[in-house]
Amino acid sequence: MSKPYVAAAVRAAVKERVARLGIDADDVLLRALKIYDMATAAVPVTKYDAATKTRIETGEYTFDGALAAKVLEMIGKLLGAFRDRPATEERPFVIRIHEGEK
Repeated sequence: MSKPYVAAAVRAAVKERVARLGIDADDVLLRALKIYDMATAAVPVTKYDAATKTRIETGEYTFDGALAAKVLEMIGKLLGAFRDRPATEERPFVIRIHEGEK
């Protein structure tokens, strides 16, 4: 942000929101990592066996690749891994980490 008073207002608003919600960037990141772990966990594929009237594992496994990819994208954005903004523009989460706020 080119104007210091705008950057200061954004930092103040982010700080207020963090205090109000009780959630910060670390919480978001930790929860995203848990979701990623769940999405990439191997889930056995089952099929119905009419003879035994139960579901049996086929020996194949699946996972939620679409969700895993979306969560990785969100984590990357949160950490500033993608440059969809000019490198000089400050980001609220990066500001908080660099200032040592919690």
